[in-house]
Amino acid sequence: MPSKHRTRTRKGSLTGLLTGLLIMVGLGAALDNWLPYALISHHNRAVEAMPALFQDGGVEPEVLAFSSPNNNREPGGQPVEIRGWLLRTTEGAPSNRPSLIVLHTLGGNRQDVLDFSLPFLQAGFNLALVDLRGHGESGGEFFTYGAHEAGDISELLDLLAEEGLAESVAVMGVSAGGAVAIAAAARDDRIDAVVTLGTFADLEETIEAQTPMLPGFWRRRAVARAESIAQFDVAEASPVRQITEVSVPVLIMHGDRDDYIPPENAEQLFEAAAGPKETYWIEGGTHTNMLSGEGLRSQIIQWLSNQATIPLF
Repeated sequence: MPSKHRTRTRKGSLTGLLTGLLIMVGLGAALDNWLPYALISHHNRAVEAMPALFQDGGVEPEVLAFSSPNNNREPGGQPVEIRGWLLRTTEGAPSNRPSLIVLHTLGGNRQDVLDFSLPFLQAGFNLALVDLRGHGESGGEFFTYGAHEAGDISELLDLLAEEGLAESVAVMGVSAGGAVAIAAAARDDRIDAVVTLGTFADLEETIEAQTPMLPGFWRRRAVARAESIAQFDVAEASPVRQITEVSVPVLIMHGDRDDYIPPENAEQLFEAAAGPKETYWIEGGTHTNMLSGEGLRSQIIQWLSNQATIPLF
C-alpha cells in the first residue's frame, strides 16, 4: 500500500506538469496572437517638429499632410492621414527642378533619413520626406510593404502636382521603403526613376530567413492572419514581382556586407527588373551603416542626372 508521502509526491508532480502545460499553452496562444501583428504593426517613434538639422542648415520645411484611402480593416474605416516635410529648392531656381521622394525603413520615420537627404536639396532637388502609414506621425495601424502604401505615394504625387513639383519625380527608398518605391513605380507612371538601398527581394523568403526558429506551419499561419488583418497578399507585395512592372530606370544599391538582407536580394531584383537597371555595391556596407558609405550620395546624384527624365543640370 503506497505511503501518504508517495501519494502526495505523485499528486504534486501531476499538478506541476499540468501547470507547466497550461503555461506553455498560454505562451503559445500569446505568441500566436502577437506574430501576425509583429509583421504589420510597429511602434510609432516620435518626430521632432523642428530638428536641429533644419536650424543648422537654415532650411524651412513645409508640413505635408494629406489623406489616403483606407484599404484595409482600420478601425472606423476612415481615410489614413500621411504626414511629412516638403523642402523646396532655393528661390530663383529653375521651375522644372526635379523632386525626390525619400522613404524610410521599417520601424523608422522621416527624421531617420533627414541627414542623408538634405544634400539632395543642395544639389537641386525638391524633397518630400514622408512617414509611411503606421509610422511616425502618419495614421494607419498596419504597414503592408507597398501593397497599400503605393496608393499613398500616388496621393503624394497629386499633391506635388498641385504645387507644380511633379514634372519629374524620383523615388528613393531604404530597405522596406525601397519595396514601397518599387510598388509605387509599378502602379504610377508619373515616377521617372527609382533608387533602392538594402531592399529585400521576396517578402516570404525574408520572413522565413529572419524567423529560423519558428516552425513552418506557425510561420504560415502568422502570415495568413497578417494578410487577412491588413488586407494584402504577401506574395504579390514582394519587390521581385513588382519590379517586373517597372519600366523606368532603377538603381539597386546594396551593402556588400549586409547579413540582415543579404546581397543576393539585390541580385534577384536586378535579374527581375524589366526596365533600364544598374547595381551599385556599397563597399563595407551593412544594413545599419549603408547610408554612411563614402560617396554614396554623389553616386546617386550622378546616376539621377544621367537619366533623361531628370533635368537636374
